[in-house]
Amino acid sequence: MIVFGAAFLFNLMQKNGLIDKINSSVAGLHHTSEVRFFLLALGLTGFFEGVAGFGTPGAIVPLLLISLGYNAVLSVSVVLLFNGLFAIFGAVGTPLTIGIQIPLQLSEGLMFEIGIISALISLLVVFLWLFYVFRMFAAYGIRLYHKKLIIGLYTLFAIPFCLFA
Repeated sequence: MIVFGAAFLFNLMQKNGLIDKINSSVAGLHHTSEVRFFLLALGLTGFFEGVAGFGTPGAIVPLLLISLGYNAVLSVSVVLLFNGLFAIFGAVGTPLTIGIQIPLQLSEGLMFEIGIISALISLLVVFLWLFYVFRMFAAYGIRLYHKKLIIGLYTLFAIPFCLFA
């Protein structure tokens, strides 16, 4: 159902010219396409997973990235890797609340600790995945000139992620 809805939304956006408007808006974010790619991949994946969850980022974000001219395989794989970070608190915290707290009848304090530990471990793992993503780009012959800036961008996402965890 999510994939059908995402495909429908994408086709509707494309027919109404919104993809072109998004493309022109995104061009103003940064002068290089590699930084724009990671900004969109991180930002939109985090947003869609946090709001809707249940695979929504994997259905919508790669379609947008591909329509903006980015490599299809890299778009799908990078979004799915980053989605692993945001899935902990996806759909407004459903995995922790419905999946752990209610069935196990855990206290709020313990859930707070579980959330913080999960966030920190996930941030470390996804930080390591970032270097794997850099290698994927190299395998496709795409040279990344702003790796430090991309790592800084990831850090800017990581700080509020931990604060709100």
